[in-house]
Amino acid sequence: MSRMKLDMLGIKAEAREAEDYPLLDLLETPDQVVIEADLPGVKLEDISLSYLDGALIIEGRKREDTEKGNVRYLCMERTFSRFKRTLQIPVPVNAASVKARYKNGVLTVTFGKVMEKRGRPIRIPVE
Repeated sequence: MSRMKLDMLGIKAEAREAEDYPLLDLLETPDQVVIEADLPGVKLEDISLSYLDGALIIEGRKREDTEKGNVRYLCMERTFSRFKRTLQIPVPVNAASVKARYKNGVLTVTFGKVMEKRGRPIRIPVE
C-alpha cells in the first residue's frame, strides 16, 4: 500500500523505507479493533507497546544472531535495527482493557470499542 493511502487511513510510519517498520493489518469488528503486526525474528523482550492520545506505538529491535561464528555473507538482504511505528486508531477504544499477544512472529493487539477519554499514556504488557 502506498504511503499516501496509509496517510489517508491515519497510519503513520516513522521510517526511511517500507522494510524498516513492521507491516500490519488493522481490523474492526462490531466490538473490537484488532491490529496484527508482522515481527519475524524479533524477541518478545525487544518489543515495547504504548498507547497515547488515540495512537498505538509499536517499538522494538530486530537483532542479528551473533552465534553464527566465523561466516562471510554472500548476500544479506535482511535488516537488523530499531523500529518504531505509530498507528492512529480511527475509532474510540477502551485503552484500559487492551490485550496484546505475540505468537509465531505476529503481534496481535486487541482493543474493545467504546467512548473513552484520551490524555495519559498507558503501557501495554505483551504476553
